[in-house]
Amino acid sequence: MEERRIVFKFGVTYSTTPEQAEAIPGIVKRLVESNDTLRFDRAHLQGFGDSSLDYEVVYIVKEPGYSTYMDAQQTLNLQLMRELAALGVDFAFPTRTVYLVPGSDAGSAAGEGAANQGTSRPVARAVLN
Repeated sequence: MEERRIVFKFGVTYSTTPEQAEAIPGIVKRLVESNDTLRFDRAHLQGFGDSSLDYEVVYIVKEPGYSTYMDAQQTLNLQLMRELAALGVDFAFPTRTVYLVPGSDAGSAAGEGAANQGTSRPVARAVLN
C-alpha cells in the first residue's frame, strides 16, 4: 500500500442555512488541500439524516503510515471545528422532539398521545446520548 483512501462523515444541525450548507464542501476542500500529505477527492452534502445534514468527505493520504493518517485526520477535525464555529454552524448529535398533549396524563400510553398528535405542539426537546 502506497497511500490510504479515507472516507469520513460528519453531520451538522438542521438549523444550518442553505447558504452555510453550500459553503461547507469548499471549506473542507480548502482544509484538505492545505495539508501537503493529503490529496482532496470530494466533499458533498450526502443527505438528510435523522438528526443532521450529513456530509461525506473522501481524501487520499499520500503516505501509508497509520500515524500519518491519524495526525492528518486530527488536524483536519480540529480545523473543521474552528471553521464551522466561525461560520455559525454546529455539529449535530441525536435529538428527539417530545410532544405532550394538553390535559393528558404524562404516564398515559403512547397510543393515546399519538391519536391527538395533530393538536399537540412540542413543549420540550430531549437530547439522547
